[in-house]
Parts: sequence; C-alpha cells; structure tokens
Amino acid sequence: MKKVLLALCVTLATVSFASAQTMDKKMNGKMKKNPTVGGAAMFSNKTIVDNAVNSPIHKTLVVAVTKAELVDTLKGAGPFTVFAPTDTAFGKLPAGTVDTLVMPENKQMLTGILTYHVVPGMLDSKAIAKQIKAGGGSAQLTTVAGGTLTATMDGKTLVLTDAKGGKSVNLPLSRERATAVKDWLVKNGGVAAPRISAEGFGEENPVAPNTMSDGKDDPVGRARNRRVSIIVEKPPEPTP
Repeated sequence: MKKVLLALCVTLATVSFASAQTMDKKMNGKMKKNPTVGGAAMFSNKTIVDNAVNSPIHKTLVVAVTKAELVDTLKGAGPFTVFAPTDTAFGKLPAGTVDTLVMPENKQMLTGILTYHVVPGMLDSKAIAKQIKAGGGSAQLTTVAGGTLTATMDGKTLVLTDAKGGKSVNLPLSRERATAVKDWLVKNGGVAAPRISAEGFGEENPVAPNTMSDGKDDPVGRARNRRVSIIVEKPPEPTP
C-alpha cells in the first residue's frame, strides 16, 4: 500500500467534512463563510461525497469512491476527515494504475487505499497542528482502514507519514527543485531545454535515514532525501 499511498499524496487537499447536523452544532447558529476547494464552495448541509462531487479537482476520487462502494459510508453520520487526493495526484501515478484499481477484482485493494486517507472526527489544519504541539512535535491519527498516520510540521508545512515511514512531501519538493534547476540553466546558462534531464527522487533510494535512533523524525535526513538528478547532454559538435 505504501507506494500507492505516497503517490496519491503527492498533492493533498486536506478537507474536513462532516454531516450537516454536526456542522450545524459546531457553528452554533452563526453564519460563516463556506470554505472552498478548487474554487468550489463546500456546504455544511452536504455530505463528503456531495461536496467532493462539487469539487472540480476531485473527479477521479469520486469515481474511485463509487467503485469501492464507499458512498454510503462517507454519507454516514460521521464526522470524517478526508485527506483527499486531487486529480493531479492521481495523474502522477504510473500509467494504468487508476484503471487497474477500479477493476471489480481489485475492490478490496482500492477500499484499503481510500480508507487509509480517512480518519474519524472533524480535523482541519489548525486542529491537527494543535494536536502536534500537544504531542511534543507529532500526532498519531488512526485511519478508517486501521492504519496510523503520523502528523508533524516541517516549518509551516503539515507533513503526513504513513505507518511505513513514507512522506507526502519529499517527492513533490524534489520535483520542484529539479524543475527550478532546469529553469535556471535554461534562463541563465543558455542551455537548450531538450538537453536537460531533470528528475526528483524524494525518498527513492534514500541517502540518509528519515528518523533518528530514538525513532523521532529527522528533518535533516529528510531534507537530504529531497534529491534531484540533473543531466545535461553535450552540445552537438560544430559542423566543419
């Protein structure tokens, strides 16, 4: 599950949804502005699924939830918090992965992956940050799938770690670094873009441990694993 979970988490839209009754109680009758996801309003009187359908960046997630027959579960009383993979995140999976996962014979696997992204309770980023502070730097979140996500802060970035130690942040940061280096070489070095191969590795083939000997997160080691590979091909030989 680890590789699929990490890929799904490349771009997270962390949205807290709840049943209409729970949200109404929390609001205490006061009018509050509806939060938005992908530019679309999320309504307190709608379920997770209804709000996801309204989101323009969670179309693949809606299809997956439907195929896994989790619609009724997520329309239940809740509340639930969904760390919702966006269409962009699904798009970064290896070609054919989503088509394979939604096949009827892979329903159990798909259900496990999706419910690993759901935790009981209504948690937004502030609530999770509060738990992290109370926990001395980390917070344990139990997923509906029965797994554990560890929440930590990397500066102002909320980082989720699965039970096998995979990060939801290193790979995208590695890719951003690789793109930044390539853009700099093109703009300032005069190197033609087709000659540059830039790739971010994240935690693939790590060069340092992500945890210290006592099991705590090692931000220095994690930063070292935000590695990139930049290969610049030799320019063509001048024509005599």
